[in-house]
Amino acid sequence: MQFKDPELLLLDNIFLEVTSFYPPRDVDRVRETIRLIASRSNLEIKPQTVPKIASVLRPYFLEWIKRKNKSGTPYPRSSLVWLLEWAATGEIPPPAKQEKKHKTVGDLQTEPELDPKERAKLIIEAEEAKKAWVRQEQPAEV
Repeated sequence: MQFKDPELLLLDNIFLEVTSFYPPRDVDRVRETIRLIASRSNLEIKPQTVPKIASVLRPYFLEWIKRKNKSGTPYPRSSLVWLLEWAATGEIPPPAKQEKKHKTVGDLQTEPELDPKERAKLIIEAEEAKKAWVRQEQPAEV
């Protein structure tokens, strides 16, 4: 029976603690990247540092799983981009610009920077857009 190197188990456990699953592929690259990040953070790979290293990686994974592609589909949780690119470079890229969201009446009523006349005009336009949508017409831009 062959036993796994204890450091490899720790590296896999760091990944597991962040994602709730073991690396799906490119295990050697995953481990090497975690080693690199731990080294940059002046942390040794040992049992007591697993939570600390995981806390360094977690923001990258959490940001990754919140993002969506252009079609609105969430990025796959099993993708390693968050680790191999984002965490490896130490940067979370800004979100891609999403297409302009139509404002709701509720959004317009709570925007403090609008003057009352502009707010009233936009609320009327938003209500007309809502009525058009209900009638399955093309909504007016707000």
